[in-house]
Amino acid sequence: MDKVFSTRLDEELVRRVDRFAKEKSMSKKRLVEEALRTFMDQAGDETEYAIIERSFGAWRRDEAPEETWSRGRRTLTRAFDKRRRA
Repeated sequence: MDKVFSTRLDEELVRRVDRFAKEKSMSKKRLVEEALRTFMDQAGDETEYAIIERSFGAWRRDEAPEETWSRGRRTLTRAFDKRRRA
């Protein structure tokens, strides 16, 4: 079953897609599907876990969550205090 996939694209890219699809006698749907499949196949499985790798350790802290919260709260309070005095 096909689903509608809507996105905004650069006008020049849309013109290129139109031209390419006409030159190759293929539908824009088929062109986009094949291009996305090819891109994802080349990217491989690594991209599925990239977000985990980029953020790994962000939740691992030497300090307790309460300490992290307190430090953030102190920073925020100081910023507000500076603004009030200014």
